[in-house]
Order: sequence, then C-alpha cells, then structure tokens
Amino acid sequence: MGTDLPNTANPTVLLVEDDEKSRELVARRLAWAGYRLLLAADGTDALRQVAEHRPDLVLLDIMLPGISGFQVLREVRRHFSPVALPVIMMTGRSSKDDVLRALKAGANDYVTKPFEFAVVLARIELQCKLAAVARDLTERELHHRLLVERSPDLITLHDPDGTIRFASSASRTILGLEPEELKGRQIVDLLHPDDLEASSDGHHGLPVDGMSIVRMRRADGSNVWVEMATRAVPDAQTGELVSVQASTREISTRGEEWAEDPLQNAQSADTLTPVPLPPTEQHSPSARRRFGFTSSLHTIPPRKG
Repeated sequence: MGTDLPNTANPTVLLVEDDEKSRELVARRLAWAGYRLLLAADGTDALRQVAEHRPDLVLLDIMLPGISGFQVLREVRRHFSPVALPVIMMTGRSSKDDVLRALKAGANDYVTKPFEFAVVLARIELQCKLAAVARDLTERELHHRLLVERSPDLITLHDPDGTIRFASSASRTILGLEPEELKGRQIVDLLHPDDLEASSDGHHGLPVDGMSIVRMRRADGSNVWVEMATRAVPDAQTGELVSVQASTREISTRGEEWAEDPLQNAQSADTLTPVPLPPTEQHSPSARRRFGFTSSLHTIPPRKG
C-alpha cells in the first residue's frame, strides 16, 4: 500500500457498506457536509481503494460479505497506524463485545445503526482533525530534526542540573564524540572550571539565558574555544525551569596555549567572562538561574593539556 500523505484540504472518506440503500443515504449526507467520497460494497474492494486512493478516513461496516469488517481493519492496520488512517466502525449491533473487539483491533471510533447523522459527522470531523494535527506535528518534528542534524553548531538539550539529554551530530566535528556518548554526561565535565559563572551562593554553572565563551575538552584531550548560547525552556504552567537548550559554535582551537599558560590566557582574553543576556519577562525568576552548576566544594580540578 502507498505511504503518501493524504490531501487534508478536502478530506476523502471511504464508505464501506454492503447495503446499497444505506450506502447511498450515508453518502449523500457526507457529500452535503463537504466530504469527497469513495464507495465500496465489500472488503476486497475496500482494500483495493485504500491501496490506490489513500483516503483520509474509512467508515467501515462490520458486517460485510466475504471479508468481514474486522478483517479489513486488521489488514489496514498492517500498513497504516490509527493516526495515518483513522477507521470508524459501523455496526447495527449494540453488543459491547463487538465494540471492544473493534477498538482492540485498532479502530479509532465506532457508530451504531440506525445513525444519528449529527453524531456521525461530528465523529468523522473529529478524527480527520486529530489525524491532520498529528501529521502536521510529525512533519514539523522531522523538519526540525533535519535542521538540527545538518547544522554545523552543536545543539544540545540539558536538564537543569546540566545532564545532557540530547546532542546533535555536530558533536563529532566539534568534540570528536558521538552524540550518544554525550547523553547522560554533565555539561560541566566538558568545560574548564574557570569558565563557569559563579553565583552568590558559591555555585558555578552557565547562564540559563545568555552567551558564553568557554573552553571545551575534545575526545583526544585537546581543547577548543566555543561560543555557547543558552536558552531556558520553562514549564508552560508553572514557569519553572524544566530544561535548557544550547547552541555551541566552534571559534578556534587554542588547546596548546591554554595548557601551557592558562593564567595568561585568562588575563588577556575578556571573552573568558560569560556575557549573560538580559532576562526576559516571559521567564520567571526561577528560570533565570544558572544550570549545570557544581558545588564550590567540589569544583572540577584544572585540566592539563
């Protein structure tokens, strides 16, 4: 079966009903409601039309000659998820067993005969909208992932304590590490302790919202100067900090200079001092703190070249 996304501008409904009068009646009501229609009188024809025309939704009768509605549903679910192709089952029975069986087999919803067309139309509209929203989110996620993976900058996502939850493929070129090798590690373990910003309570970390010039350790032991832009991701309800996004860009490799005389570098380079951006009103005070902090009693010892 095809995998192309359906046209959601004018949803197409495949109506599968063996009774000709019922099929025509339901088809007229759906056409009046603005849906494009495909019609099938049996399960075999229904599967053919799903494969050839890829409708947006299937309105499927349980009782069909030859291949039953349940068999059609199982075959559809072999190729399409409930999000990719919603299926609403039609039944003249009020048996809870039939309803439960249909839902367990992957039906999105069900309607019982005789129909209340307002209910039928409402359920079709709901499933089409849900499927369209889900597909849109999937497309956005894929697009975002492509942008992240193709970026020369290292894109990372951190917990408030600095634990790395996600790292893009640029970690290979900037740090010589695979993205999976960074997951679960602390961001402060990759940075020189002198480049961490100190707070009044004696903790060290990076600004949640800001820009910092810091030194990072490569896999081979050398060091690289990077520009790291960080951005808070607050909880939509409470405003509390839930994660931090970071975009890290390589500036230059100065590992040898740093290893030989770190004090001289620190004195001659104003860029060692992180430059936090002004806090924005959309973030609560609790979301404007540092992340990846380390205790003043357990700072990372200076690394050697």
